Amino acid sequence: GATIDFLRTRHPDIRLRTLSRRAQDVATERLRSLGVEVLAGDYGDTASLKRALTGIDGLFLNTTFIGS
Repeated sequence: GATIDFLRTRHPDIRLRTLSRRAQDVATERLRSLGVEVLAGDYGDTASLKRALTGIDGLFLNTTFIGS
């Protein structure tokens, strides 16, 4: 939430999008409520990455360690 708040404050017209393996859980619902577009996908799914990266101007990557 802090990164989204920062971006919204500094760049109120920016459109935000996230890629999540669990696109229907509580955390992603909260992101949706903040105006973030949530896409289902995974690093191992090239098509989902292409969908998520199409039309973007920048990227903030936040991930967990493999197996976490």
